[in-house]
Amino acid sequence: MATQSSSKGKTIGILIAAIVVIVAALGVGYMQFGDKTAPQGNEQAAIEADMKAAEQEMADNSQQPGQAAPGETVVARVDGAEISREDVMRFIENQRMNANEDTINAVFPLALNQVIRGQVVINKAQQANLENDPEVLEQLEAAKKHIVNTVFLERTVDSKITDQVLKAAYNGHISKLPDVEERRARHILLETEDKAKDVIQKLKDGGNFEELAKENSIGPTGPKGGDLGYFTKDQMVPAFADATFSMNKGDVSQAPVKTEFGYHVIKLEDVRQKPKPSFEE
Repeated sequence: MATQSSSKGKTIGILIAAIVVIVAALGVGYMQFGDKTAPQGNEQAAIEADMKAAEQEMADNSQQPGQAAPGETVVARVDGAEISREDVMRFIENQRMNANEDTINAVFPLALNQVIRGQVVINKAQQANLENDPEVLEQLEAAKKHIVNTVFLERTVDSKITDQVLKAAYNGHISKLPDVEERRARHILLETEDKAKDVIQKLKDGGNFEELAKENSIGPTGPKGGDLGYFTKDQMVPAFADATFSMNKGDVSQAPVKTEFGYHVIKLEDVRQKPKPSFEE
């Protein structure tokens, strides 16, 4: 339980930190639109005043946005414009946050603050009658061209990149991939050659390879009966790879194989061609 609590605390901390970064970005964002539109002096003071008025209205109505109860609909009002719980939740979702109920409750007040601030700026912009301002019209035209280009490209891609086209490309790619042999082996790693020879003799006397690996191997795969899984030749050190890839399925080392790790007794479990990725992969 302590681990879960610590993990939950870290998650909330990360989400709050993310919101704080967004808060800072939006807080200075007003100054990034050029001298003509940046709220300075009296305009900035008016924005702050509207923010305080919205916060006071929440306090007067005894709203508790931190709880973010599903039943809440209107969580704030700015100059008569209502801000709903759904507006705040949409803001949180747009930040790509995978938040559960606890983390939402933690970041909700900060997110609400930013939605209020955004609504204040929207109200001020509308009051400034900037709809026909040359700079606004210029940026709107640029945005329109960008949107039209994006929609055109998306629709073009969607119409041409069909499953049939993708599968043809997949088949062409797969056909060019070379066949790669994989082998699956078990091994028993010993410190000395004499110990390895002793294990080989026990195997010749009818000993079980997996049990002997569990009892004697000093390698990390010992507890798994020495199972190395499937591997290609280039994935193993040369001496081990040469020995394994010269064996037939079911063979066991007749002599210890020396590598930088120690002395190996090897059993070849299987030989196959490495599976090629599926179309879905």
